[in-house]
Amino acid sequence: MTTAPDKILTLPDSFFIRVGTEKGREKVVFGFSSLEGHLTITNNGERRVINAHLTYDAGRVERLCELSYFTWGRFLIRIKQVLSPTALGFFYQRKVNLGRIKRHGLFLTTASPGLNVEKELVRITKKGKCFHSKREIKHGTFQDLIKYPKDIVTDNAPLYFLFSPDRRSIQGIIIRDPASPLGKSYYFVTMKMFRQFVKEHNYLLFCILTELNFNNKEALLRLFEKKILTNNRTFPS
Repeated sequence: MTTAPDKILTLPDSFFIRVGTEKGREKVVFGFSSLEGHLTITNNGERRVINAHLTYDAGRVERLCELSYFTWGRFLIRIKQVLSPTALGFFYQRKVNLGRIKRHGLFLTTASPGLNVEKELVRITKKGKCFHSKREIKHGTFQDLIKYPKDIVTDNAPLYFLFSPDRRSIQGIIIRDPASPLGKSYYFVTMKMFRQFVKEHNYLLFCILTELNFNNKEALLRLFEKKILTNNRTFPS
């Protein structure tokens, strides 16, 4: 008796992350298969700067910015001061009853799968320094990710995606509150709320960048405004 082959699910996109660990030349490279290029952020230990550039598939390189260590430190501090408080307030504003999820026939997929499942989702190369998400996933692997409301009470994952089988789409994100007694409090963020969160924080990030002094600043702000801000929100007057 032969075993039927596992069905394959094809995802619309995939991403990769590559990490460079050479001392004084550390870098992170990431991109998506749907985009014609990738972003690289590099540490230059000799010059004590952090720089970022885009590399397109045709080989063209577009310099984005170069920040001194001092400016990079200010950038991280401002993110913590401005973005972190608003992010916490946003994600923990809508408490959810897990029983309602069950009544609506929805289920969840964990955002922290086990090691065996991870091997089916991600290809790791270059001695663990490069990660490629897979576009083709076995149906059985997807089933292993499914969690029902009764399952997550005893599960320790901090975050889940809420999936509707009828609409065949992700409806939002369920977040566990680690500070609640026994970790039994959960909050719901709809995809509409999440998109609004991204829009507002993109604008706050833009404002932080305007406060700093760094090489190629004007060009980066123009690119940021054209590629990101113009498409997702109107500037306040």
